[in-house]
Amino acid sequence: EWRFPTKLQVLDAGGPFMAKIMVAVLLALFVSGPIFLWEMWMFIAAGLYQAERRVVYAFFPASLTLFALGVGFGFFIMVPNALYFLQGDGLGKDDFSREMALGLYLQFIRGLSLALGFVFQLPVAQVVLSKTGLVDPKLYAKYRGHMAIAALVIAMFLTPPDPYTQVFLCLLYTSPS
Repeated sequence: EWRFPTKLQVLDAGGPFMAKIMVAVLLALFVSGPIFLWEMWMFIAAGLYQAERRVVYAFFPASLTLFALGVGFGFFIMVPNALYFLQGDGLGKDDFSREMALGLYLQFIRGLSLALGFVFQLPVAQVVLSKTGLVDPKLYAKYRGHMAIAALVIAMFLTPPDPYTQVFLCLLYTSPS
């Protein structure tokens, strides 16, 4: 059962070195992200009313947690299953080599994991929009079918071209929050 590539191809001169740099930068952004967001928040909070600040204080920890869970879900669940499907193992055996280019592999992981991180933010965004009075909660129920179609279209652009990850991402988006 093939889930992660066992051997990666290097197609450019600085491939392994640049891959390590990119992974280190992404890890640093992931770790320092909450501090950066907090600094941005302190700048923005000066111009907000007290009620608006309370809403952000209430949902900021949940938002960070859900983003981290989304990235983890993307990396540990979605990426292996997408690779399994996209590499053709779900469709039967063939004579293709299962080696991937290092840069393209890291780009695939980054794109899919970040997309899931942002999708996990959608319930928080919906609750914040409802609590602030910008969107009536009944509107979500009324247009649930429209939101499911919109989620399929958005998932089509955020995921690789396979129905498995597209439908899975759509189900995550349309699940009741």
